Amino acid sequence: MPVYIEKPTDYGWVLRNKRVKSSHLLSDEVDLTELHRIAQAGGMKRRWFQDHPDHPHYDIAASRYASIVAAGAIEVDRNGLVAAVKRRREAVAALKAQAADGPG
Repeated sequence: MPVYIEKPTDYGWVLRNKRVKSSHLLSDEVDLTELHRIAQAGGMKRRWFQDHPDHPHYDIAASRYASIVAAGAIEVDRNGLVAAVKRRREAVAALKAQAADGPG
């Protein structure tokens, strides 16, 4: 299951009145097991996970970027990240539709 990390950008967090370069780490899969595995392998703590209903993700400081890529994340630009979010939305919607239809 692919897990994607966008290249660090300047729009990241503000820390001590200074912008910190950061990226987002997310998966296009409904099952987030691989996302959590790669995040942990890259030095992230589970409590840093942001369970956003539309795009569950981790915010990654630029200083952790290389370790996350080494753990198996696929590097993408902003467009690639948006495409992954759309694929996940579609997968979640398909599962909800299937559940609403009931057993076959």
